Amino acid sequence: MIMIHFYCAAVALLAPDTAPQRLFAEVQTSLHKGYRSLEDYSETMRIEVRRGESRQEILLFKSISKDRYRILGATSGAPTFMAGHDGVTQWGALLWSREYMEERRPNREFASEWDGSAPPGSADQSFAFVFQGGCDLRFYSDPPLSLKEYREVTLDGRPALYARAEAVSPRTGKTASLEFWIHPEHWVLLQFEAKIPAPDGDTALSGKVIKQDFAAGLKAEDFSLDKDFVSGFKKVPFPKDPPPPGDREGERRREPLLR
Repeated sequence: MIMIHFYCAAVALLAPDTAPQRLFAEVQTSLHKGYRSLEDYSETMRIEVRRGESRQEILLFKSISKDRYRILGATSGAPTFMAGHDGVTQWGALLWSREYMEERRPNREFASEWDGSAPPGSADQSFAFVFQGGCDLRFYSDPPLSLKEYREVTLDGRPALYARAEAVSPRTGKTASLEFWIHPEHWVLLQFEAKIPAPDGDTALSGKVIKQDFAAGLKAEDFSLDKDFVSGFKKVPFPKDPPPPGDREGERRREPLLR
């Protein structure tokens, strides 16, 4: 099984190392810590998902201040979902179904250590977006991704760190690949490219930060659920468990941006 899972994450910095033996997990751990060090950060990331002839564009508008966050996702120009944590309450809103969730609880994702194990219920050679943590994209693979290249580069005229990782499916012999570019000081993603082979057609994803501000002037109200916005929405509980393997409807519920 090859599974690459894209998950929102948020500085123990790694020095560039030309030796490919550096573990992929070390890079991901540094990203995990980098996002958790952000105090006044906002960005807009454009993501394109390509499956065969189909293409879908996703925009993510994110604000992060330590364990507080807010994300707005838009698909093909239409707002799709919002999610956030204001330091006390975690919340989310699904715009297409007019449902919202709200619960007083700590930001568990912020407090957690990086975990490279694939989530249960993952389909073979698949990926998912899960935004409860509010930080940036996390990459999983089963079998594990192996770091092939890690070096300093220039991206759009500014310094960046470049990493390339791969994983080969023992079942099919096909290779899933991931390339990503990292801000060398703050350790946040600047750009990524991923290719995931599958029997029913390969999936390619690309993402690029098109707007970024490390001194955004964020305020407490920027992280709260706007009750006027969800007026008329149905309140539903947060999902407790991932869908079982093969539950395609459950997988769609976990991947709202891909509907």
